[in-house]
Amino acid sequence: MFLSSKRLVLIFVLVLMLFIVYFILADIANVLTPIPLDPFRGLNGGSWLGYRLGYYGTLLLVISMGYSVVKRLSPSQARRVGGNRLWLSIHIWLAIIGSFMVLVHAGFPFDFRYYNPFKYVRLAGGGVAGLVGFAGLATLIIPFALASGFIGRYLFKRAEGEIKVVFRYWHVLHIILTGALYVTGVIHLILVVWFRFVTL
Repeated sequence: MFLSSKRLVLIFVLVLMLFIVYFILADIANVLTPIPLDPFRGLNGGSWLGYRLGYYGTLLLVISMGYSVVKRLSPSQARRVGGNRLWLSIHIWLAIIGSFMVLVHAGFPFDFRYYNPFKYVRLAGGGVAGLVGFAGLATLIIPFALASGFIGRYLFKRAEGEIKVVFRYWHVLHIILTGALYVTGVIHLILVVWFRFVTL
């Protein structure tokens, strides 16, 4: 028996969330280090504060994906965990806060060096280091995913008649943008773990 598309999406979202949580937990020791005298010095992904903003921002983005799981539950199951409306609000607020934390982690606007991430992506002959530009690509996708979320919230409140058709197209676009963000983000997490722990 084949799985329904609803269950496949649910399984994919859960596996993706577990994968990201694994990488976050793998580096918990670095996050729990003492606060330095000047935590704001050189605010980017490698600084003390920037590293933590990326860490916790990613965690908030992963938790916000819980809405994708809850909306695929039966109505009675969804009510048991607070309901779709509550989880949509959680999704919106955690995605906004987490996205801004990840943007500051990337050095935006203070020390952002990936205005052209494709300059850093070298798939042929670049080895693992040739994937570094995916961090910048993930950062550039964030504002588009956020903007599509704001547009979707606006369309969702007015989803009647012709707007429903627009809402369906928007929904596909939002899923593509969010999927691209998570794929590029997972590549970035893998590279961080690789360069931090494997290539010592």
